[in-house]
Order: sequence, then structure tokens, then C-alpha cells
Amino acid sequence: MTQPVTTRGVRSVPELLLPAGSFDAAIAAIDGGADALYFGFASFSARKQARNFDPVDYRRLLRHARQRGIRLYVTLNTIVLERELEEISRLLVFLSRFPPDALIVQDWGLVRLVRDRFPALALHASTQMAVQTPEAASLAAELGVSRIVLPRESSLATLRRFAAALPSMEFEVFVHGALCYSFSGLCLASGTLLGRSGNRGECAQVCRSYYNAPGDGERSESSYWFSCKDLNLAARVAELADAGAASLKVEGRMKAPEYCYSVAQLYRGMLDRLAGEGPDDEELARRDCAARIAFARSPTEAWLFARGGQDMIDAQYPGHRGALAGRIVESGGGRIVVDLESRLGLRDGLLMFEAGDPRRPLPFAVTGLCDARTGREIVQARPGMRVELECPASAPTGSELRRISAREQDRRRPSPEEYAPERQALDGDLRIGTEGLSLHIRAPLFPGAGRNEIDIAPGEQLDLQRSRRPGGLLDALSVFSESGDADFVLVPHLVGGEVALPGRDAHSENVELAALFIPPSRLKRE
Repeated sequence: MTQPVTTRGVRSVPELLLPAGSFDAAIAAIDGGADALYFGFASFSARKQARNFDPVDYRRLLRHARQRGIRLYVTLNTIVLERELEEISRLLVFLSRFPPDALIVQDWGLVRLVRDRFPALALHASTQMAVQTPEAASLAAELGVSRIVLPRESSLATLRRFAAALPSMEFEVFVHGALCYSFSGLCLASGTLLGRSGNRGECAQVCRSYYNAPGDGERSESSYWFSCKDLNLAARVAELADAGAASLKVEGRMKAPEYCYSVAQLYRGMLDRLAGEGPDDEELARRDCAARIAFARSPTEAWLFARGGQDMIDAQYPGHRGALAGRIVESGGGRIVVDLESRLGLRDGLLMFEAGDPRRPLPFAVTGLCDARTGREIVQARPGMRVELECPASAPTGSELRRISAREQDRRRPSPEEYAPERQALDGDLRIGTEGLSLHIRAPLFPGAGRNEIDIAPGEQLDLQRSRRPGGLLDALSVFSESGDADFVLVPHLVGGEVALPGRDAHSENVELAALFIPPSRLKRE
């Protein structure tokens, strides 16, 4: 089990867990300061619409993460159908060869399957499993689950109660990102209305839709009645740590790498301050602003203190609001004058509401920027400046102007091919003779396998020659490690010390293996 880190005897510092919906998002989260990542494959993931991972990119991330001490959790957090048992078993065999730090699962049957057939794989109970009581958590513990991801609707008091009832269990809590309108793992709206089950990774997010509510007579009221605000518990990190949280989880496998980096930076700073280190207040404020610009709806602390939720719904606008850029002091003629409260630069993204109506959002980009006091064109503006810029609509004086993207936060997208994949080493006894090469491989024994040894018979006959320099054959054997994207690498061990070669007369002579020559092209073909 992953234990929270205790630093300087102050308090236990929880793990910082970030989403990775793609390879570049994973790298961004690591660069931002994440301790751990969670992500899924194309199948059995509650976020099928994310880019997700294939086996090769997973092995690339695994190697990179292992080198940096980053923990990886694979999400298999959907309900598994009986016809899918063969497919998920193949995936589990793969993961048993390249094990993550844990699997995050929803299906109780999958818990039993993993425990019975793949006992070396650690298990975490997904929030989709809806473990709502300590009694349910005890049942999960009996089945071998080492961590519970508490439902988003859990309060701080609930966390304390769970931690007191099961001191050996780890508890993971959501601290940032999107909220579900329904109870965790129990929403049937998407499946019922559109045939896209949220418990099968296909949620259509119908709660973000616009609805009509019939009123008296001909009156009706339309709005985003079920659209939740975004969870933001950055200010509550210390309280969550004291209540027993082992891991602080950020939502967002559909989010951009810039979001993963910026939010990781914010919570990394908060956690470092728990350890008596970390950034000062000014730097934390900068990180908070960057996280809001990357993506943020209206914030809420949800159920942390309030039974039934605290100020949960933003019925007027369900989208990205970013951070406050400033307030409009003049508007008209295709231009606005703004008193800035944060930095602003060319090609940054802005959001305003036409005529001050929160149901009429208008995003636009900064295409020109002037110092309103001097008329001088500028590229960057500082907080406290009054600036003038082009705007496609007007808004009342005093209206907010919000910054929803920033060029300075853009990240280079790394290519997965820049990262070498993890490979499994297969030891083998290599025999070389004039009749050809033969190999005896000792492979790992997988569940259901009959044996773990493989014999590869000799291929074509070899015309063996003496090498012109000692050790040439041993160098040439490096071609066995050139396995492309294969998930294994052969590690051959030469067996036997000599081989008989024809001499100048009718008699053969014994030659040491290290003194032989075989063209590398021939070794590759073999």
C-alpha cells in the first residue's frame, strides 16, 4: 500500500494524484509535480472519449514514471459484461507482466477475478463502486482492496468516520474538477435518455444540457438546471490531510495538458507548504490564477461541509469561466476599455457576456492591445493597467472580463516516440553450431499456462568463420535486443565454450565462441 509521506514530523502529506487522458497530459502532470497518475485504455474505462492509452504508450509511460518514482493507477472502472471476460483477462495478463501500482475497479466481480487469478495486482475501489459506508469498505477490504476512492458526495466528517473505522485502509478524495449531479456510480440518466451508459464509460453529460421547466400558464423557464459547479478544495488541503486522506485526486481525463500541469502546480504548492516548504502567497496566487485559466467553472466546496451540497449549481452558464482579467469601464464602437486585475497578452482568450446577460457568453481573442492612457500599442499588459482592445460586442460598465486561455501557458506536445518503452527481459540459453542457432527461453509463468519454457529449434545452417578481432560475436549479439515495439527483449546467454570448425586439412578444430564471426544481418534474420 502507498503510505502518505510524513515530512519533518509535521503531519502526513497526502499523495497528489492527477488525471492522464493522453500521453502528453501524463507528462504535463508529472512536470507539474504529481506524485501519481490515473488513466485508462480504450476498453473498460469510464472515460472512453478520452484519447487514453494503447499498450505501447503505456509501456513508454511506465518506464518514464519508474525512473522518476511516479505511481501509476490503471482504471478498469466500468461494469464488465460476461462476453467481455476473455478480453479483460488478456488485458490483465498484459498488466501482470507490466504491473501498475494498482488497478482502479468498479465491478465487484472483477475484484474477485483479479484476487483469484492475478493476486499480485493491487486493487483500489473506484468512486464508481459507490462505497458509501464503512461497512461496505470493510467488505472491500475482505476482498483485497487496499484503497477506497470515496464518492464525491462525501463530507469531511464522513472521511474522518471512514478513517477511524478502518485505520489500515487508504482513502482517496476528489479535490478539484468536474462534479456529477447524481450519486457516484449510480447515475442512469445518460443510459436511459440516450442509450449511453455512464457506467460503461459512455456518459453523454446530459446534466450539462439546457432544459425547459414549464411554468404557470404559458410561462416557462429555461436554464442549465443540473449543471454543477467545479470542485475546488485547494484551501482545504490541510484539513483533508488531518482527516485521514491518503491521496488527493484531481478530475480531468478529458482535459488538456495545460490543465494537468497548472492544477498539479497549484496543489503541489499547497502540499509542499504542509511540509513546511513550498511557495509564498504571491506564487500560490499566480498558480491559482493559472489553474483557473487552464479550465475552471464556478467553484464550490460541494459536500465537504454542507449536507446535501453547498451552492452546487450554476444554472446560467455551464462552461469554462477562467480567471478574472479585469472590469470593463467603457464599451462601444467595437472596442472596450478595461481596468486589468491580471496579466494580459496578444492572442490570449477572453470571455464576456453580451449586454451583461450570463446566458449569452462571447469568447474572443486579443488581436490588438493598447495602453488606454497613452494610446501606445503593447504586447503584454500588467495588473493595474488600463487597456483598450477590440471586442465584437458591448457590455455594461463594471462587467467582468475573464481570461480563458493564455499563450504563455501553452506547452510543447511531446511525442511518445521520444520515450523508450518498458520491456520484459526474457533470458535464454543460446547455442551456436554449424547446424544453426537454437534458443531455450525461460518465460514468466502466466495464469493458466502449462509451462514457462520455450525451445526454438535451429534454423538454417551456418557457415561459421573465425572473427578478425576477438569478441566480435559477443558485440553482434546485441541485435537480439533490437525488438522494435515488442514488449519483450531477448537476453541470450551463450552455452558451451567451443564449436568445431573444419580445418585446413581433413580434420576439424575447436574454436572458442568468442572468436567466431557471424554477419549481423544473418543474426537479425535468425
